[in-house]
Amino acid sequence: MMMALATALVLPNLNPALQGTRREAALKKTVAALDDVRRRAVTSGRILTVTMDEEGENRLLVAGGGEEEDSFEAIDIPDGAEIVELVPDEARYYPQGHSSGLVLTVKTGRERLHRIEVGSFTGLARIEDGG
Repeated sequence: MMMALATALVLPNLNPALQGTRREAALKKTVAALDDVRRRAVTSGRILTVTMDEEGENRLLVAGGGEEEDSFEAIDIPDGAEIVELVPDEARYYPQGHSSGLVLTVKTGRERLHRIEVGSFTGLARIEDGG
């Protein structure tokens, strides 16, 4: 009986913490995927371009890595995050490690917005809490 009472008291308090952990993991996976595009541009010696999927899917598209000019690869945004905006509409990663820069705004949970910025000088992504 005491275990049931303790469980009933503790579980509702754990749910928001678990959701926060999932959202944080989704953001970190997105940052890692963008940093991986940078790494691939450097190792392949090619300019890679990132855009939003025009078909409304919750993913980014990476072009320039394949042999064919119109080939692309999809970066699925993990569950727990939804793309709101990509500024500019197209970002480039260069073989020297830098980028044209971008700001990816994603929504998590209850309309909470986060900015993932890719610096133009370093080409690296970082999460900025949008509040």
